[in-house]
Parts: sequence; structure tokens; C-alpha cells
Amino acid sequence: MKLILILLIVFLGTNLAFAEKYIQWSDDLNFTWDNFQGEIGRYPDENRKSNENELAFTWGYSKLLNYNFTKIDSPICQVQITNINAIGMFDTESSWVKEDQRNNQQLLNHEHRHFDIIEIFARQIETQLLFRIIECPNGFYDEPQVHNKIRLLSSEIGSAQQKMHDIYDKEIKNNIFTQDDWDKKIESSLAQDNLIPLFHKELPPIMQIKNGIKLEDVKCTEGWILLKNLSDKPICVTPAASKILEKRGWIQINSEITEI
Repeated sequence: MKLILILLIVFLGTNLAFAEKYIQWSDDLNFTWDNFQGEIGRYPDENRKSNENELAFTWGYSKLLNYNFTKIDSPICQVQITNINAIGMFDTESSWVKEDQRNNQQLLNHEHRHFDIIEIFARQIETQLLFRIIECPNGFYDEPQVHNKIRLLSSEIGSAQQKMHDIYDKEIKNNIFTQDDWDKKIESSLAQDNLIPLFHKELPPIMQIKNGIKLEDVKCTEGWILLKNLSDKPICVTPAASKILEKRGWIQINSEITEI
């Protein structure tokens, strides 16, 4: 009993420490300079060059919270992601502001928009991976490897946000667009999830057929190929898998790759 209590206390303490270090994005978040508790001039990224002219710094990431997937009945081992949740996280201990800027509300709004961009990419993890079909690593079903593949895909989407942060800062600094222009752009993206084109939203071919879609109109994700067997069973696969299946008698339904 004592051991259980100790474990509970440690677990609770870990959660409290995490909650103090990170803030989850929400549309009604009271975002203030008090959230910036990091050491001034210090960057988590060791490759980032120090900049004495930088007044504030926001650090966070798009966190994959949870997901589910199921194995698909297919001649090539495939799984489909059936549920996924991600959210933007703000790192209070790595974000900072110079003391003489703590009354600068315009700068605070600028930094808040960086947090919004983090959330936008968290949503892109959801939209780009939900219902996505993934070929099993190494060609056979291995659950830990599938988990690793999904986490890798999530990281690749999330890491692309740095380019958006850089563009945001550069365009305002060089007066290409105003802060108000970017405010509207970011607010529109949060409302519509439209900053990046959405894709990977198609259902598996069999489910498309059950929903009344004709075989020749079945859609695959961009770069994948639609095949059928002698029983007219459709499947979407990568070009490499297509070559294997075509040797086994599968036929391309369309000579061109069907894109979403």
C-alpha cells in the first residue's frame, strides 16, 4: 500500500511539473508575459545564433496526444489511422522576453501568433493523418514499428512549421505584410484549418465502393496507385508495392495516378 502511495505521489508530481512547464493552446487562453519564464537570450535549439536585438522568444511544439489505427484486409500489409488528436504546446521555461518589454502589448500579440501557428500545425497533423493508409514497415505487421512510423510522420508535419515562423517574422520585419495582415491570416486559418492544403482524407477503396462510388472513380492519396484484382477488388498502394502486385496479376484501374 505504501508503495502505491509513493508511486501516485511521484506520478502526480510529474504531471504538475509538466503542467507548469507547458501550456496547451486554447481559443480562450489568457496569454500574458507571465507565461514567459525562460532565461533571456537562451535558446533550446543549439544551432540557433544569438541575437542581441531579439526582444522576445517563443518556443513550443505540436504534440501528438493519441491515435488509433486498424489493420486493413489487403494483399499488402497496410493499416489505417482511424482517430488522431494533437494540440499546440507552449514551453514557458524556454520562452522569454526582455524585462523592458513586459508592457509591450503589440509584441505580446506578435508572440501569441507564433503560438497560434504551432496550434495550426497541430491541426495539420490531425487533418493529414486522419484516415491515412500506411504500408507496414518492412512489409509485415509489427505494431511497435507502426507506432514509430505514425510518430515519424507526425514529427515531419510538425517540424515543417519552422518555415512558417520564419516567413511570419521576415515579412513583418521587412514590411512586406503588416501584423494586422498576419493576424487576419492566422485567425482565418484557425477558423477554417486552411493554412496548408488538406489531403489524405479519402476512405479506403472498399469503403468508397460501399458508399456508392464507382470503381473507376475511387480516389487514392497523392502519389499512390489504384489497382484491382480479377475479382475487381480495389486497393491503393505505393508505386513500389504496385510493381509487386502487378507481377501477381493485379491491374492498374487508371493509367494516371489518381490525386485528391
